[in-house]
Amino acid sequence: MGLHIPGYGDFRRCMKKMSWSDWAILVVLTVAPTVAGIVLACVFEERNTSKPLHKPTWAPTEWLFGLISVGLYLFIGFASYLLWKASHFVSAETTAIWIMYALQLGLSWSWLPLVYRCGFLAGGLIAITACWALVIACVLTSFAYSKLVSFMFMPYLVWISYIVAVNYNIVLLNGAVDSRTF
Repeated sequence: MGLHIPGYGDFRRCMKKMSWSDWAILVVLTVAPTVAGIVLACVFEERNTSKPLHKPTWAPTEWLFGLISVGLYLFIGFASYLLWKASHFVSAETTAIWIMYALQLGLSWSWLPLVYRCGFLAGGLIAITACWALVIACVLTSFAYSKLVSFMFMPYLVWISYIVAVNYNIVLLNGAVDSRTF
């Protein structure tokens, strides 16, 4: 027995059954979060401020952060396609998952400009912690509906957990004295 895809059955037969509209939705749901993340990263890249930002030694390098983020956005984008295929936004349960998914994406996208462009370290910590809580809610809520979608969010949850720890340590290393942190 192969991997079961909601709305299609076996994964191998999935590709053969997809219509042009399915392909279009797959591309939009998978690529849109990734492109938005890349655009935001380019627009709000770290700027030089009068006070350099101190990071923990175990913080990811910029290229590694970007590479992992792109991969995970593609992964959760594909998970959102599977959720769409299984639900088509029809149930209250999946509507709640979609709302949480959209909110966590918005918070994830807001983190980079808050921390690295605006220097609002505590605001970034609040945003990424709220994002983390919403990702947990997505995992738990989608588990009852689609175990595959829930499991596909797990690597993203691990990454967001790591970023929460990095951001918390950035706040500690840079102190709360700077007025930009509150």
